[in-house]
Parts: sequence; C-alpha cells; structure tokens
Amino acid sequence: MLKGFLRLQNAIFPEGTCGTQLDALAHEHLWRYGQNYMHGTGHGVGSYLSVHEGPHQIRSNYMPAPLKAGMTVTDEPGLYQAGRHGIRIENTLLIVPAMTTEYGQFLKFDPLTLCPIDTAPIDFSLLTAEEVEWFNNYHDLVRQRLSPQLDEAEREWLEEATRPIHL
Repeated sequence: MLKGFLRLQNAIFPEGTCGTQLDALAHEHLWRYGQNYMHGTGHGVGSYLSVHEGPHQIRSNYMPAPLKAGMTVTDEPGLYQAGRHGIRIENTLLIVPAMTTEYGQFLKFDPLTLCPIDTAPIDFSLLTAEEVEWFNNYHDLVRQRLSPQLDEAEREWLEEATRPIHL
C-alpha cells in the first residue's frame, strides 16, 4: 500500500488529467503480486455537500472530471482481506501547479494532512532512496508546521515520531 500511496503522492501530471488516468499509479505495485482493491483510491473533499465530494475522483472506473489546481483530493489506497487483515494509508492533498513547459501546465500534489506516518511497520529496505527522501521531507514539514502549536512534551513526542530515516 505504501508504494502506491507514494507513487500517487509524488505524481506530476498535465493539466486536464482525470483521476482515472492516475489511479493505476496506486494499484501497479499490488498488481505485480496479483492483488487488487476495488474501491476508489481518492475523492474530493468538500465542506457543504459531503466528505466524498466530486466531481473528481481517483478510481479505476472512468471519472472524466479533470483535476485542477486548487482542488482537494484524498490519496488512500487500501487492501482488506476478509478475516485476515486490512491496511490503508491516507492523506488529503491539494492540487497545485508544478511547472509550465512547452507542453503546457503540469500539476502535482501538496499534502494538507500533517500527521506523522508510523514507520514501525515499514521495511525501509524495500523503498527507493527517493521514497525515503519523501518520508524525511514530509516528516520535516510536519515538525516545522506543528511544533509551534505544541507544548514541550508534545514537541518531544513529535520529534521522535518524525525523526529522519537513515538507511
């Protein structure tokens, strides 16, 4: 699940891309092992209609609404095996401009949810250097943004929960 979460989180894509086009990024690593999940990978997040607000979604069935800068969307691949276990990693993302080239405007995702990701169950030897770098950068962002709002004991906990990973 983590590989798919990170692949989607770190995607850079042309403006006009719909969520269906990005969904395979979150599934691809599972597919290598003959696994799959049938629920959506992500959805819009609203304030008045519902938490699963559209029109955009990231899912395998065709959803034509394009992803646009300023939209929020979740990244939440999850695999559940009845009677055995389940796992889901989730974050809410903001779609932002990434770059403009001769091929047009490209977009990317910035995390809105700033919460440490528990690293205890992760085998970091299975991750690429880029994926480990993402973890360290994300946890650094979490520390920077949240620390000023915390008391000393909470800051100490956050420092431990977001300590850099060294391979």
